[in-house]
Amino acid sequence: MRRRSAPDGTPMPSPPPPQPSGPTGPGRVTDDEYLSVAEVAALWHRSSKTVYRRIYDGELPYINAAPASAKKASIRVRRSAAHQYMADRERGAVAA
Repeated sequence: MRRRSAPDGTPMPSPPPPQPSGPTGPGRVTDDEYLSVAEVAALWHRSSKTVYRRIYDGELPYINAAPASAKKASIRVRRSAAHQYMADRERGAVAA
């Protein structure tokens, strides 16, 4: 492939290399990712009922991601909040 030159004869910069998919590229998992109740339950190795209990008791923050016209809620929990809840529980268990 022949490299193109600018009108003044200087070489054009090469395009940036494509970003890899995975932990460092697009689609990477971040702490701001929202998880379903089932995903939080799997992360905690607990039942969905336990997660719902924590949500409805006000111990775990959540959002309803369902559109306003939906008849059913679509509860999502921020991944960082799920991790923080478990970290707080571990600290509490150690201090008790």
